[in-house]
Amino acid sequence: MPGLWGREREQRLLHDLVDAAARGRGAAAMVEGEPGIGKTRLLDDAATYARRAECQVRGAATDPMLGGRPFALLRDALDIRPASADAPADGVGTEAAAVAALLSPSHPGHPDLEFAVVDRVVDLVERVAAERPLVLACDDLQWADQSSLRVLYRIAQVAASTPVLLLLSRRPAPTPPGLAHLQRLLETTGSLRLTLGPLSPPQARAMAADRLGAPLDERLAGLVARANGNPLLIEELVDLVRGSSPGNGTGAAPDALPPSVADPLLARVSWVDEGALEVLRVATVLGTPFRLADLALVTGQDVPALLDLLREPVSLGVLSARGDGYTFRHDLVREAVYRAMSEPVRAAWHTHAGRVLGEAGRDPLTVAAHFDRGASAGDPEAPRWLARAAEATRVQAPAIAAELLDRAVVLTATTSPDRTRLRLAQLEARVDAGPLPEAVTLGEQLLSVHLPGVAVPVRRALAEARMAQGRFAEAAAQLASVLAGVASDPDPAPPAHLRAWHAYLRAWSEPDAVDALVRTTCADADRTGDPDTVVYARLADAIRLLFGGHFAAAADRAEEAAAVLRHRFDAGEAVRLVPPVICHFAARRFDDVRHLLNHPLWADRARQQSQRHAMLASMHYLSGEWDDALATADTLATLAAEQDRERDRRVVPWVRILVALGRGRLEQVDTELAFTEPIAEFQCLRAALLYARGRADEARTIVAAIRDAVLAPPEHRLTIRPLWPVYLPLCLAVHERDTAEDVAAVVGEIAQRADTPSTTAEGLHARGLVDDDPEALLAAVAAYRDTPLAVERAACREAAGATLARRGHRDDAGAQLVAAVESYEQMGAARHAARAEAALRDLGIQRGRRGPRRRPATGWDSLTPTELSVAALIAEGLIYREIAERLFISRRTVETHVAHIFAKLGVKSRSELAAHARARTR
Repeated sequence: MPGLWGREREQRLLHDLVDAAARGRGAAAMVEGEPGIGKTRLLDDAATYARRAECQVRGAATDPMLGGRPFALLRDALDIRPASADAPADGVGTEAAAVAALLSPSHPGHPDLEFAVVDRVVDLVERVAAERPLVLACDDLQWADQSSLRVLYRIAQVAASTPVLLLLSRRPAPTPPGLAHLQRLLETTGSLRLTLGPLSPPQARAMAADRLGAPLDERLAGLVARANGNPLLIEELVDLVRGSSPGNGTGAAPDALPPSVADPLLARVSWVDEGALEVLRVATVLGTPFRLADLALVTGQDVPALLDLLREPVSLGVLSARGDGYTFRHDLVREAVYRAMSEPVRAAWHTHAGRVLGEAGRDPLTVAAHFDRGASAGDPEAPRWLARAAEATRVQAPAIAAELLDRAVVLTATTSPDRTRLRLAQLEARVDAGPLPEAVTLGEQLLSVHLPGVAVPVRRALAEARMAQGRFAEAAAQLASVLAGVASDPDPAPPAHLRAWHAYLRAWSEPDAVDALVRTTCADADRTGDPDTVVYARLADAIRLLFGGHFAAAADRAEEAAAVLRHRFDAGEAVRLVPPVICHFAARRFDDVRHLLNHPLWADRARQQSQRHAMLASMHYLSGEWDDALATADTLATLAAEQDRERDRRVVPWVRILVALGRGRLEQVDTELAFTEPIAEFQCLRAALLYARGRADEARTIVAAIRDAVLAPPEHRLTIRPLWPVYLPLCLAVHERDTAEDVAAVVGEIAQRADTPSTTAEGLHARGLVDDDPEALLAAVAAYRDTPLAVERAACREAAGATLARRGHRDDAGAQLVAAVESYEQMGAARHAARAEAALRDLGIQRGRRGPRRRPATGWDSLTPTELSVAALIAEGLIYREIAERLFISRRTVETHVAHIFAKLGVKSRSELAAHARARTR
């Protein structure tokens, strides 16, 4: 292919990736280099090769004029348009219709809609690739919109397990945040990265001679040398020197290369008469491709006249027809013509284009883009259009809306009455888009300037941001100021709603001081019946009860709020389902937790996904489903990092360490602990590791050091629950008996307050351990039967067996120890099982090998039950979202399971996995 001189290695590498994709093995590759260096032609060559390999090829290029249009790149590449909603009801048509519906201006929207669209576009890509391997080629990512970059990031995450090959290209600059994020992912996953440098002098001369069709004379060789190895410039120079532009056949050869590298590109249009050249200049302002109707509006010429003027640029190869408009043969040609105009002239044309297109009713984003490029500070029109564009994109892409409003504020005169309104809109968009620390900083800046009418809405936005960060005391303080000034707000929220919200925030930060406030808000809710007031009043009461240790009552109260949310989930937010989930989890009502976590309200809300997976990972661990706990923790690690959720991220090492301790993988415990914070929870696990290694004195030092943190009220009622099953036995083992007594007393107090089967069992368990009381431990075992707490039940059986053995009750002791061993083996807790087996041997009881054998590391027998289910559903042809819905897990967790399956089986593609799975069932 012309233009691939000196790119044989890169061409071969991309062809190898295409061959792998044709066999079902996806990947990603990024081609980088300066303009004209050959990136596009390399991607085009790979796309041509992919078509010959019977792959589907979808592709699109970005344009600087479309950088603010949400999902612009993927809309083109996947042909996602409003008409997609009328597509046939096949798999691809259904997925495309779902995406089109989410992108529709009529969609009601919610703060996480952008993340929902990202996931549905990934579903669409997966569905398309399920029909035939897909090559998705995206050019010039330096101009891509942030929403499309998020989609590419998600596709790249699953490319290795999906028959999708991402072929991407970019210039060295600019590098927007989303592109930098994608680049880091590609580097960490070992994706192919090709950096195209200039052709060597011999390659450049050979390419020029090939295009010329004759050996180079000395003069032309000298000109080619000054093209610095850029293939596109070499082509343009040869065409100039031989005096034949494509489609023309006339021209004059220059004696020397002009000093500007743009001049060879401008020479292509030098044969165009001035009238056509002026139209071309306007066309560069409109971007590429451009609509003929828009060009007519901006130039003021009718369409027939324009068609006559454009005939010559088309014949010269400068333009080519596309749909209802034209596109420039190459972006560099457009850029050269565009940059040849002075900056004031470009700005004037953009401003004129924005005004004319706005009057013609073109979409606000297009109009705003022109005003943005043409406006100067104080221009009254540009901020107005930027604000309209932000409003049009806020639902689908709040980050883009925030950027538009940032620019609008910069362009607005400090004395303009619109500036305050724009800054408030800017703050609200930042709260929606994140990152939240930036939103908080902006809100505090607005408060510091004491603008009239600003304090109340700013404080409300700050309260939202602080609540989303989990900083409830600061959120409550902001809302208290709102309540104090709500009378001066021209459009206040219902005071009952504000009081209920304030009570909810204070319940988190001051649970022991809100009784009267909560009673008042509950009375308001009963009187008004306002849904928002009811929800926050019930949640405030639930959180107060939760911190008071009344877990059953808290769960019941929270369920009342959840019932309202479920009834009107389209209008609510998943963040308000988090407290009911927490309350049900505290009551160990895991079925209710799963019911809430699987509610459609969560499906399209990305910001709560790390919280969701943190809860699921903990539930899986406590239920003895350790393989699923680890898979969910792996998913959580990715989500928490993406969403900057430090509190959720702590669950990852907590689960991994507990499982590794149970399975005797002490080196892994060491590794995990090296990256944890020195807080009580992880210090406790460090002490457990030291004790496991026979370093009891060091373990005792840590146990004593964290005593006050473990028992600190009132939070101890929540924090001690996951901790005490490790901490209390450690206290007894290292002879910290007084601390063990105090821990057992707190667990007993929780049992009295909470009134749940799980806390009753835990209270008996803790007391039985401290008193070495077999009756209490056996009563705890019986109570655990009504709970999902498999790990604690197994530990209680082991303790009961040991206590009975010390009292000489051999048979009863053996029965409990055997049951403990079997439970440990079910969850793969080899170290715990070995300890209980040793106690059986001390009793002279040989149990034999009746439980499941230790799972091998590789092969089909190494797969967990969930992994086997995932493999079977892949064999049925289901996409990840469908598998997630079938198994009641998240799509992200399905992706984690598939990655684990690939590693264990050594397969390279989903088609290979499906073939193996089908063969096993024959």
